[in-house]
Amino acid sequence: MGNFKSKFTKIKGTSDVRRLPRLDKIRLGIKKISQKTGKEYPHEVEYFVCPDIVKEAYKERFPDGKITELDIMFPINDPEAIFPQAYKAYGQTRGLKCVGNGETAMRYSEDKKSMEEIICNGEECDWYKSKPKRCLRRAHLFFMIPKVSLGGVFQIDLGSYHSIVDVNSGIDFVRALSQGVFGEPRFALIPLILKRVPKETHHDGKKQIHYTLQLHCPLNDEAWNDLKDKFRLVSTERLALPQVEDVNPEIEEAAVIENGEESVITKEQRDEYVKVTLLIYAKEHGYTAKKKIPLERKEIVTKEALYRLERDSESNGEKADILIQQLKDSLK
Repeated sequence: MGNFKSKFTKIKGTSDVRRLPRLDKIRLGIKKISQKTGKEYPHEVEYFVCPDIVKEAYKERFPDGKITELDIMFPINDPEAIFPQAYKAYGQTRGLKCVGNGETAMRYSEDKKSMEEIICNGEECDWYKSKPKRCLRRAHLFFMIPKVSLGGVFQIDLGSYHSIVDVNSGIDFVRALSQGVFGEPRFALIPLILKRVPKETHHDGKKQIHYTLQLHCPLNDEAWNDLKDKFRLVSTERLALPQVEDVNPEIEEAAVIENGEESVITKEQRDEYVKVTLLIYAKEHGYTAKKKIPLERKEIVTKEALYRLERDSESNGEKADILIQQLKDSLK
C-alpha cells in the first residue's frame, strides 16, 4: 500500500508525446523602408531569407547568404501536419477571424464572442473577393535542415497558389516513389531539396515573375535502396510538431528590413495609364474616340484603372512603367 505512488508516473496521452521544437522561421521576402515616405513596404526576393544559423551552414555554397536551395528532410509521414493549408482571415492583431477549407469554415461571431461553423465558399467568398482581401490562401511548411540540426524544425509561411501546388505535388511524387521501394508511401527522413524557382505568372492579363517553392528528390536507385536499412532502425512516428506560429502577414515582422529607394507612382504615370485604358475601352466598345465614352462610364473606367495600377504595380513607379507599356502594346 505504501508504494502505490510508484504506479502513477506517466499520464496517458501526454507523457508519451514527443514534440520537436521550432528552431526559427525562414521567409520568402523582406521589408524595405522607403527613403521618401519612411514607411515599410514588402519586397519579394529570389532567395530564402534565412537566420544566421542557416547562413553559416551554407556559407561555402552561398557566401552572400542568398540561399536558393535548402537540403531538407520531413520528420514525420503526415502531410497535413507537415504542410497545413487553409483559407484564413485575420483581425487587426495576430488572431484569426475565420479559417476554412473551401467547404466548411469557423468564423468568429462578434455577437456570440466565439467561433461558429459556417459554409466556406473559398474564392467565391465576399471576404476573399474584397479589395483589399480580408481572406487569404495560407500554408505553413515544417521541415528539418540536416546541415543545421536534426533536433528541431524550421517553418515557412506562404500563400502562393503555385508554391502550394508544387510542394504538394513534390510530396506526393516522393510518396509514390517510396511505395515501390518500401512497400508503403512515405516521405519522412528522405533527403530532399527545397528550391526557389522563377515562374512566369499572369494576373488580369499581366505577366509577372515570382519565385515559387518547388520540392525535388535527388536520389538515384542506389540511394533509394540504401535507405531501406536505415529505416529499419529509425522511427519518428511518435514525434509531434510545434503549433503553427500563425501571424497576420500584414503585421508580421520581417527577418530583414533594408533602407531602399521606393519608386513611387507619379501623376504623369497615372494620367498615362488612364489615357491608354480609356483608348482600349473605346476600341473594345465601338466608340470612335475616348471622348465619346459617356461621362458616367468614363468615371467608372478611370476609377477602376487607377485601382488596378496601384494594385498591380504595388505602388511602385518602375512597375507602373512596365504596366503602361504592356497596355500600349495591347493597342497595336
